[in-house]
Amino acid sequence: MVDPAPQAADPTAELANRGLHMRSGMAHYAREEFIPALRGNKAMKVYREMVDNTGLVGGMLFAIEMVLRQVAWRWEPKDDSPKALEARDFVESCWGDMSTSPTDMLIDVLTMLPFGFSAFEIVYKRRQGERGEVPSDFNDGRLGWRKIVHMPQDSIDEFLLDDTGGLEAIRQGRVILPIDKSALFRTRHDSPWGRSMLRSAYPPWLRRKRIEEIEAIGIERDLAGLPVMYMTPEIMSNGTRLAEYQDIVRNIRNDEQAGVILPALWDEAGNKLLWLELLGSPGSRTFDTNSIINRYSREIAISVLQDILLLGHEKVGTQALAVEKRDLSDAALTSWLDEIGSVISSHVTPRLLALNGLPTQLAPTWEHASLRDDDLAVMAQILSDLGSAGYALAGDPAMEDWVRQMFGFPEVTEPESSRGSA
Repeated sequence: MVDPAPQAADPTAELANRGLHMRSGMAHYAREEFIPALRGNKAMKVYREMVDNTGLVGGMLFAIEMVLRQVAWRWEPKDDSPKALEARDFVESCWGDMSTSPTDMLIDVLTMLPFGFSAFEIVYKRRQGERGEVPSDFNDGRLGWRKIVHMPQDSIDEFLLDDTGGLEAIRQGRVILPIDKSALFRTRHDSPWGRSMLRSAYPPWLRRKRIEEIEAIGIERDLAGLPVMYMTPEIMSNGTRLAEYQDIVRNIRNDEQAGVILPALWDEAGNKLLWLELLGSPGSRTFDTNSIINRYSREIAISVLQDILLLGHEKVGTQALAVEKRDLSDAALTSWLDEIGSVISSHVTPRLLALNGLPTQLAPTWEHASLRDDDLAVMAQILSDLGSAGYALAGDPAMEDWVRQMFGFPEVTEPESSRGSA
């Protein structure tokens, strides 16, 4: 019989291990990345290479960024009370009074997708009009946001945690930025580093990169020919001369400066003692590199839930499949928008109110519109195509109601019996 677990004397005590260990008097997460190249700050260089040097990865992230940038945002009051509305208006005025635009900030926030996190320093100013130390559109003496500055991911050295794993500060070189003066956006909350959306794409990306490198070398060799040098054993036994000829063979490139100068050496019978040839590769390749690269490309796209972008490119897949993949992609995009709104609403805004002596429980929330709100143009085209195909929208009251709701059209006022009779 198993003895029951002992009861804690203090019910508020935390007993379970959260995967933390102490190092240099600070708590750190013990669950480290098992690939050394993807640990901490080193991973930033890898993910940057994936984005900047791979058209597929960069294109997918650009598409995601364009979708998310088009989403509308609004400040919602906590409730309908006058104080809550006043708090909303004050926060909204501060939001539009920054030296950096909210759009630019959103672009920087979205870098959390490839890197796993995005950190910012919150800088305040005293609102003292145009003649203040920092110009402002308002002159009420309150503290407002001056700017919310992005801290490049590769400049972050360490996240400092308390004994329970709570984030205390961010170390950037010799600068220790307290958490109260920062904002941290993460794709996941089990670590301050988050988790890059490209993490699962790393293995197929690395294999694809190597295949492309080998393919490029092979194509160059096929076009230029494989350099082969023939020489006598006497020449080969001369270490210095052999090293010189090895450098010649290894550095042959078929470009505008291609050329090799060799001594003309013959024996008494007129046979060449030293010569160079460029041999072509006979036959076809054993492996189809295109199919291998396409396979890895699909794995990369699937890992970031963006393989929907390949449906039209590869001319495969059904409309139903595209809809399912779009729904799954929208769910992921919505979760990232929720994270952005949550950090702003739960951390950034309450601190601003607290600095001005205003009740933090009345802090407004930063809400985003639905992704579907940006699909009206596509929906209009679909309805137009249906009409061209002979579908009578006016004869389907249920479809009429749905379309009116989708586009925000007013409800019909005529009797139900008269609908669809036109």
